[in-house]
Amino acid sequence: MKEIEYYRPKFTRKFAAAFMDAFVFAMFSLLFVVVSKAIGDVTPTYKSNSKELDEIKLDSGLFFKDQDGLVRDVVTIYNLDTTTNSSVVEKEVVKSINNFFTYVDNSLSHELYESIILEFNELRLDDELIYSYEGNAYKLFILENDEVIKNNQTVIPSKAYISFYKNYIDNYALGYFHSKIERVIDLEKYFSYVMAGEVVVGVLFAAIINYYVFPLIFRRNRSTLGRLTYKIGLVNKDVLHVSFKQFTLRFLIIFFLEIALSFVTFGIPLIFSFTMSLVTKKKQYFHDYLLGIEEVDLQDNKVFYSKDEVVKPASKDDIHNFSLK
Repeated sequence: MKEIEYYRPKFTRKFAAAFMDAFVFAMFSLLFVVVSKAIGDVTPTYKSNSKELDEIKLDSGLFFKDQDGLVRDVVTIYNLDTTTNSSVVEKEVVKSINNFFTYVDNSLSHELYESIILEFNELRLDDELIYSYEGNAYKLFILENDEVIKNNQTVIPSKAYISFYKNYIDNYALGYFHSKIERVIDLEKYFSYVMAGEVVVGVLFAAIINYYVFPLIFRRNRSTLGRLTYKIGLVNKDVLHVSFKQFTLRFLIIFFLEIALSFVTFGIPLIFSFTMSLVTKKKQYFHDYLLGIEEVDLQDNKVFYSKDEVVKPASKDDIHNFSLK
């Protein structure tokens, strides 16, 4: 009677195989996300919405086209520009802010415009908005004839004003742009949904390729690339080959109950499954525990399709007392 013995793989090889599979999965995910984005970016709807959003950005006064033709906010552009004179930069950012105020007054309600101007003036008159020089403190803005104006003290450099204006654009003006203009909100929601869809598609295809297609190719052991490299296979509760039906069910559990659910639960299902493989008696992942599947070491063995294959003679020399009657 032929006897077959399997051993569970050592933790180090099992972990190495899982790490390699995770790395391959991440690379495939990135590849498919890039591909799906490239496809999505050329669709008529995407191109039309992208063009419309760029036009709104340019109209707002807070954005400009850089040397490469990309629409960037004014702060980003001047942060990248280290050659322009400070006084020129100051004039440009002030111009951008004033253009934004005009845009708000023309495109949104006058009440919102007035509240934004009031807030802007309060920020300029803040007691902590000062420039210190040789032990003296100079306010950047002062109130004169009920109007907030720039303090023209010669000791205050343009860089001090630029810092204030950049902070205002980054933390206030751009916030209003993204949260108060309804069409901008709608367009940015559209792009968020598109991006989420691209990620989902990328992860879906990567999971199918890495955890389903490869094991179908290496069908005897149902091995991923990681398990194939470290000679680890899967067997069912009868210690035989895992059938197509059972393996498909296994993949669906992995994808929907572990990978997909981890996106909305901060990876808890994956952590739980991995923890099970460390602490349970048979060292099984959650999906394998449910289906009675186990990992086996194949360094000196192989997975058999059936018990008949185990006892089948390897060659004609193994057949004895053969006669024709």
